[in-house]
Amino acid sequence: MKHISITILAGLLLSAASLLAEDLTITSFSSNGELTWTFPTNGVSEYRIEWSSDLENGQWSDLENGMSGIVLTGATMTAEVPMFYRVKAIGASPTNMIYIPAGRFYMGNCMDPSEGNANELPVHRVYVNAFYMDRFSTTKKLWDDVYIWATNNGYTFTTPGAGDSPTNPVTTVNWYSCVKWANARSEMEGLTPCYYMNSETTQVYRTGEFSISNNCVIWDVDGYRLPTEAEWEKASRGGASGYRFSWADNTISHGRANYTSHAETSYDLSGGGHHPDY
Repeated sequence: MKHISITILAGLLLSAASLLAEDLTITSFSSNGELTWTFPTNGVSEYRIEWSSDLENGQWSDLENGMSGIVLTGATMTAEVPMFYRVKAIGASPTNMIYIPAGRFYMGNCMDPSEGNANELPVHRVYVNAFYMDRFSTTKKLWDDVYIWATNNGYTFTTPGAGDSPTNPVTTVNWYSCVKWANARSEMEGLTPCYYMNSETTQVYRTGEFSISNNCVIWDVDGYRLPTEAEWEKASRGGASGYRFSWADNTISHGRANYTSHAETSYDLSGGGHHPDY
């Protein structure tokens, strides 16, 4: 997978585990696969069945993506088979966000090694917890709404951001500004910030350019944060495996995405130049 550095805040995510999820008790599992579970105490009526092959590691995947790791060797086919199940009561998805189910996927450059970076090899299998991600890139209007609130509440940024229109993605913002903006959006909406300036997670990151280490992040709170490399790639692939793009194809054109085309790239079919709507 070829990575391109851009200055667009492509999307934030929320931990799915923190949003109205409740572990229920499975009371019976009949031989024909019929599950019976306890009724939730909080009135939630939507459910998701999850599975795990190991109760010790706490890694659960949605049932619809449960059968994975299928390998065909000659006339023999093997697969990872779910061994344990659970049912979780869930609330409605947050507004304008998409649920990305937990599970394993093959991460890295599955195409010509010359297309990507050395650190994208070898392709390896990664487990990612479930999360919610913004359905659309962060618009200039949304950025401005949070930015105004943030600068009135102790936040500082290097630049105010730019954008061709209020509904276009915000641009010219660096990583530090995006992280602080995510914290500000969390606080503005009454959620818990993810990023802090100390390992005790008592000082919310609001100013300056601070190199955040892993122990300065609370990963499973209900606030917004940027996706990890693995989360971003899993969401971007959209369930596709072995392809260059998430629409399960190896070519791209302006009919698929708004981007600057490069004629010298063999898989770019638009012949060069900006998208007609740019």
